[in-house]
Amino acid sequence: MNQSRRSIPHHVAFGFALLVVSTSVPAATIVVTATTNSGAGSLRQALIDANHGDTVTFDLPAPSTIAVPSVLSISKDITLRGPGRDMLILDGGSSSGVIQVGGADAVIAGLTLRHGRNFGLRNLGRAVLRDCAVTGNVGGGGLENQGNLTISECVFQDNRSSVDGGGIYNAPGATLSVERSTFRGNFARFGGGIYNSGSVLIEGSTFVGNRRDHNRGAGALYNDGIAVLNNSTVVDNEVGAVLNFSQLTITSSTIVGNGPFNVAALAVANFDRVTISRSILLDTCRNDAPSATITSGGDNIAFAELPHLENPCVPLDEALNDRVVDDSFPFPPLADNGGPTLTYKPPVGSLAIDGVEINSCTGVDQRGMIRPIGPRCDIGAVESEDADVLFRTGFDG
Repeated sequence: MNQSRRSIPHHVAFGFALLVVSTSVPAATIVVTATTNSGAGSLRQALIDANHGDTVTFDLPAPSTIAVPSVLSISKDITLRGPGRDMLILDGGSSSGVIQVGGADAVIAGLTLRHGRNFGLRNLGRAVLRDCAVTGNVGGGGLENQGNLTISECVFQDNRSSVDGGGIYNAPGATLSVERSTFRGNFARFGGGIYNSGSVLIEGSTFVGNRRDHNRGAGALYNDGIAVLNNSTVVDNEVGAVLNFSQLTITSSTIVGNGPFNVAALAVANFDRVTISRSILLDTCRNDAPSATITSGGDNIAFAELPHLENPCVPLDEALNDRVVDDSFPFPPLADNGGPTLTYKPPVGSLAIDGVEINSCTGVDQRGMIRPIGPRCDIGAVESEDADVLFRTGFDG
């Protein structure tokens, strides 16, 4: 016999909804206690057992290495919190990618992703990578981003790609933010440090000694999307610092000594649009397409071979406070001047000190120091706070 349906009274339905909410599972912390690849206490089992909102932590001897012979998958909204990048290594053994984030919101912090095959990390979702190292990954480089990724205070070192993006490959349509990070000794066909086909913001970071396997490959950054480089240092990268095929903005950055063995150092090879402001560029630049433009936003110091003024990175425009110097312009070694990355700091008496006149300038420098120190901001990635500041500001104690 069919039984007629009866509607549920509103007050009963509301009470039922409250009951459902009140019985939801609270977020938990799952602790990894074994370095085995699978089974009880392992990281792989913790990722299987985790629910949305959970945190996975580690109780292991320090330092510890976990072998990862097949990819670890994160498909839930979780936080993976290691004890520190020097304390925990996830090692792919050069036979497997290390971690893949699927359609999830994931936070990965405090560990090293090493010796992955094709990638140390592949992000297909929305991820945060913080206080991590991505090192010695081969085949496809250190990191592949096809989603939305934020990176903070990480090191990308000695990663190799047979294709594009030794440190990071940022795919078309992907969004990448990198801050206070270091790219060192990475290698690729194009873009030793970063290959960008999506959108990338690089802030407060250093690119040093990255290489490419193509005469137009660009050691530090290959851009075929939208790229912004702020408060960053780019030094000693092979075959030029940046190769641009789309839209690039460089602000408050220092680019010096980027070139191959016997060719003039090259800051930017440009096929489209570049705008440069408040930056030191002690390498030459060139436009490699008839419609390509490099535009000054003012307050730059650019290298040129005097007295002919050949190939400066910005036109000599005194109205914009752009100045051209030769190779006698003094510059200190790359050093630890504070903050998480190595930097160049303008020496006493440098034209860079208090050199910003056209642009308004606030915020912080590459190290996180408040700008300006003194009456005006310094040109380049770093503010000088040496003793000569007392004289430049007119105060003597």
